[in-house]
Amino acid sequence: MQRQSMTTARHQFFPALRAILQPSFGLTATERLVAIAILHDRDNTTGISRPSIARLANMTALSACTVSRTITALKAKGLLQVVKTAQGNLYRLILPPRKPYE
Repeated sequence: MQRQSMTTARHQFFPALRAILQPSFGLTATERLVAIAILHDRDNTTGISRPSIARLANMTALSACTVSRTITALKAKGLLQVVKTAQGNLYRLILPPRKPYE
């Protein structure tokens, strides 16, 4: 059962990672890094991530201000949905269908 769960998680993670890394999306290196950090913390069942700004800053070696600005940029590009709750922010990456590498 554990092995099947890990395989499913892997099958969900790598296509999303490939999508984030596609040059055709026009993401900056910082945007890619923050998106990958959000993806890393994603619940594979719900697709929702719950990392704090401080955790994302720690994971990416960026300042909290840079992480906040980058989250705003990802939202503006339509690649990230943010829901504010009393317990903190919830993030969902919204990745377009996979395109071939250019």
